[in-house]
Amino acid sequence: MKLSTGIILASMASTCEAFVPPSSISQTSTLKMVGEEQQEDEPIDVSPYYDTANGSASSFYEPPMEQQQFYSPPPPVRPPLPSNSKAIPFLPRPEALDGSLVGDVGFDPLGFSKTKEDLWNNREAEIKHARLAMLAAAGWPISELWDAKIASKLALAPVVDGSFRAPSVLNGGLSKIPAAYWIFCFILAGTVEVIGASEKTKPGYIPGNLGFDPIGLYPKDLAGQKRMQLAELKNGRLAMIAIVGFAAQEFVTKTGVVVESAAFFQPAF
Repeated sequence: MKLSTGIILASMASTCEAFVPPSSISQTSTLKMVGEEQQEDEPIDVSPYYDTANGSASSFYEPPMEQQQFYSPPPPVRPPLPSNSKAIPFLPRPEALDGSLVGDVGFDPLGFSKTKEDLWNNREAEIKHARLAMLAAAGWPISELWDAKIASKLALAPVVDGSFRAPSVLNGGLSKIPAAYWIFCFILAGTVEVIGASEKTKPGYIPGNLGFDPIGLYPKDLAGQKRMQLAELKNGRLAMIAIVGFAAQEFVTKTGVVVESAAFFQPAF
């Protein structure tokens, strides 16, 4: 009778457990075999992942430096580079032009950049010429428009000729430029080179980065910085083509660009 009563109670207990929530089941005690010691589960150390100092495990925090190698995310996977140049699709892509620099479209038909060092040196030269060309592309027509007027106000001889052509190697007239101007240009160029040499030693340096941003136009985020670098590079490349066009046009036509292309430089009324 006692045995049958025990069996009935045990079956009722197991039936009741089927209706108890899982969280309650995990907290109930279970029957253990004789001689088996009850072991408590060791608590899981969540400190490398969560901030438990505030009593909450909901805020993520950065692990210590010695542990970051275990928790840092994997580096992004770069897509495979094309075998042919993006700029000239029928030519193979130069090996050194791996897309690591902004504005790299695989254009090097004469093979100037054979190594990574060559690529960086050529980018340095390109960005310097691009910046000078942007200044020249603006200064060339401005000098043809305003030089004679300013010179007459100051009782000086104008440097543009009778056809409103600016002084250049092809046009001549460079002897009209005062020596003080050339001295100033050499001093300014030397200063910029010294600053550039000191900036190259800083971590994260990219070609052309002189740290010059007096009005804070350079973005803080990486995507914005690349966008600004690309805009400068594209405008600089266009300016280099434009300044060559100015010099060639004036040499052939013997007329200033402000006269030859008056629609761009003269008022329409």
